[in-house]
Amino acid sequence: YMNKKIITGIMAMVVSLFFGSTLVAVAAMPSPMMPLEKFNGVIENVNVANKDFIVQYHKNKINFSVNDTTKVYEGHKALSFSDLNKGMWASVEYINGGNQMLAQVVHVSTTQQPKHMTSSGMSSSGMMAENKTTGSMNPTWLDY
Repeated sequence: YMNKKIITGIMAMVVSLFFGSTLVAVAAMPSPMMPLEKFNGVIENVNVANKDFIVQYHKNKINFSVNDTTKVYEGHKALSFSDLNKGMWASVEYINGGNQMLAQVVHVSTTQQPKHMTSSGMSSSGMMAENKTTGSMNPTWLDY
């Protein structure tokens, strides 16, 4: 009878440890239901070792962290985080975790920001800007 109690106790502990650690792992993952926020600006600093970078637009500056699921693109070309450089124009889709802004998707361009951008870093219409010279859409810097 005593052995059965010990085995039952050990099994209960194993099950609770398994489910407890699963809950912690799930809680640490960003929820797919969390809305993504967006910020546009110029990359001021990239720290590959710390896996973070700073984007600034006028007086607004945000420090973004990256993880293994963060995607970086220039146009349709996939880049790695280490390809980011100071001075690149960036459009960052991120999860606002309060103390940590976790970048999910980063679109970069080496060209300067368009002249008609508003102070929020978005185009005044919130849509892609038309290239005045060619009349075509310019996807290299925009909100994707």
